[in-house]
Amino acid sequence: MATFMTGATGYLGGYTLLELLEHSDERVFLLIRGRDRTHQVTKLWNCLQLHIDLPRFREVLDRVVLVRGDLHAPSLGLSDEDQKQVLDECDSILHGAASLNRMSSRVCVNSNVRGTMGTLELARAMHENKGLRRYSFVSTAAVIGDRRDEHLFEDDALDFDVNALDPYARTKRICEELVQRMLPPETSRVIFRPVTVMGDSRHPRTTSFDMPSAFVWLAQLPLVPLKPDTKIDIVNADWVGKVTAAVHLEAEPKHVIYFLSAGEASPTCAEIGQALEAWGHRPMRFAPALEQGFFRASRAGTRLPRSNPLQGASVLIKVFWPYIVSNVTHDNTRAVAVSGPPTPFQDYCAPYFHWVQESRLRYPYVPLPDDFEVQS
Repeated sequence: MATFMTGATGYLGGYTLLELLEHSDERVFLLIRGRDRTHQVTKLWNCLQLHIDLPRFREVLDRVVLVRGDLHAPSLGLSDEDQKQVLDECDSILHGAASLNRMSSRVCVNSNVRGTMGTLELARAMHENKGLRRYSFVSTAAVIGDRRDEHLFEDDALDFDVNALDPYARTKRICEELVQRMLPPETSRVIFRPVTVMGDSRHPRTTSFDMPSAFVWLAQLPLVPLKPDTKIDIVNADWVGKVTAAVHLEAEPKHVIYFLSAGEASPTCAEIGQALEAWGHRPMRFAPALEQGFFRASRAGTRLPRSNPLQGASVLIKVFWPYIVSNVTHDNTRAVAVSGPPTPFQDYCAPYFHWVQESRLRYPYVPLPDDFEVQS
């Protein structure tokens, strides 16, 4: 059979897709919004060229089925013909598409909640048609809400009485509830909760810049307004893709929920600073007494004109600051049992941050050749 996947053209989606193809002989049906097949192929190439060359991309196209659709539309915008093919050939769903907009409730509800409901409706139809082997949902560790200085395990981390940090986290909470309640009781389901995902342990390149640019900006300050012993739970994207694909393909996953996290091995701010210093960065001086004043100043900076370079940095800090200072450890025992531990962030953060700076927050995309055949 085959997997129906959403989010394959996203940052984490590309990693997961390639792991699925590498470790199974299944075809993967990819829901990709696009004007036509050429547009869909271009979007997929823009995602996957971070990982593979053009000959390998041709091989990938032979293993996937591109399905036109839209998370915002009823029935995911699938045509009757496409829906029939998906129901006849797929026996699992891996739903990873989402909006990471942490400022707009409207955008998050439209993409995250409606998109999840659409995939759940498809899952129920799949179950009634030929059977549903598994529904896997990529959530986020941000569902834990506004918590500080805790060690959390998967099954007791979601508490709706704890304030959600932003619209993204709030809608992901709702989506997790939908996954748990809307599927038939006998359905195998898995929920993945990745923490802060930054970089690839194998090379310094990235196509995701929001969080790393915030870290780079902080590292350049003469005084860093953080406690040196604050732990920041960061994992490498290649490990996240590996665990997600491995669990989705398992015959019988041992658990329903997995934190994709560094756990107890999460680096402290001081350890990250030392790793950067070893690469030639000037020593980082920490000033935790400035934390609250710095955050208030950043919030004020969001009201500056967009032409002011401090405005963009202030928006990033306002959005990500609660995640940076939380000092929460997300237990990763379950994920490590599947694919081993993630690569410590301090092992690759220096070349990664250097590449982010040198790239000027832009990936050097290479267009498809004019003579590239995109038709099925």
